[in-house]
Amino acid sequence: VKLNSDGTFVTYEYYSGEWDLCDTGTWEYKNGKIYTSHEGVKTIGEGAFYACARLDTLALPAGLISIGSEAFQECATIRRVIIPNSVTHIGESAFSDCQLLQHVTLPNNLTTLERSVFEDCVSLRTIDVPNGLTSIKGLAFSNCPSLVSLTIPQTVTSIDVNALAYCYFAYSNLINNS
Repeated sequence: VKLNSDGTFVTYEYYSGEWDLCDTGTWEYKNGKIYTSHEGVKTIGEGAFYACARLDTLALPAGLISIGSEAFQECATIRRVIIPNSVTHIGESAFSDCQLLQHVTLPNNLTTLERSVFEDCVSLRTIDVPNGLTSIKGLAFSNCPSLVSLTIPQTVTSIDVNALAYCYFAYSNLINNS
């Protein structure tokens, strides 16, 4: 990711050499937050902000539909993520290894938490899991030792092996609303 002196993104080149989102929309970085004035953004591509070290709060734009795999992986300074209800897909490892991430608000339209989506988010304390979620894939919350409780809605019918590996909250704090 390349930034202008005013904080606007000018280009981005994914590590595989493919051009991605930031050259098609106007993204701004101000006071530790990413903003977009491009209302038409529907997808954040795979690895789009991989290892971006200057993010604090991430409030994604309304109308966004999909967050690609590894889109925010290893963004070590993100503390809070607010995902709009328009999002229906969050890819594998999208937020994995975000070391300072403490709180996530997931969208109401999300049905699946993909593999490793929050793996190694060692500071994650709270996550708002929406009603309507049906599946939690393997390693989704693996190694999230700060997670104090997790409320699983009654709509969840599948939790894969190791989805909660190395989470140390008491089983009494794992709540299934069925």
